[in-house]
Amino acid sequence: MTNGNTDPAQQWSDLLSSLTGQRREAVVAALRSSAEQGWPADREAVRLLVAYANGEIDAQDYAVGIVVSLGGHENAVQPQSPPPFERPWAQQLAEQSWAAPQQAAPQPAAPAAPAPAPPVASLTPENRLTREEAVAAYVSGRIPVEEFLRITRGVSA
Repeated sequence: MTNGNTDPAQQWSDLLSSLTGQRREAVVAALRSSAEQGWPADREAVRLLVAYANGEIDAQDYAVGIVVSLGGHENAVQPQSPPPFERPWAQQLAEQSWAAPQQAAPQPAAPAAPAPAPPVASLTPENRLTREEAVAAYVSGRIPVEEFLRITRGVSA
């Protein structure tokens, strides 16, 4: 154990030398916080923290290493990483080359010609239909709008 008054950046400068920038600042801040809370780090804990910060070990290896360094498990064995899960489909996807979809040459769309309307003839002379009969004849499609207007409003189109 070290005395809590020593700055970790100076005390462990040899172990921290592989860290730069934000990683170094984060590790030193963690070591200072730990010391302020009454848990000053020893050399092995700093070595493990630096290895974790550098990506040399994963979180599980770091945790096991800390427990072992504290003497929590005398016979503890650091776990081996399991073999990667086989994903044959992932390999196939990785081997496929992606290409943007090709646009097909635009086909000229045949304009939909409206069907010619059958000629609508008046079944009765316009003066013989009442308004109600004209409405029914127009709605049923028996007379065109022009004739409907002439009958109902006296308007010629």
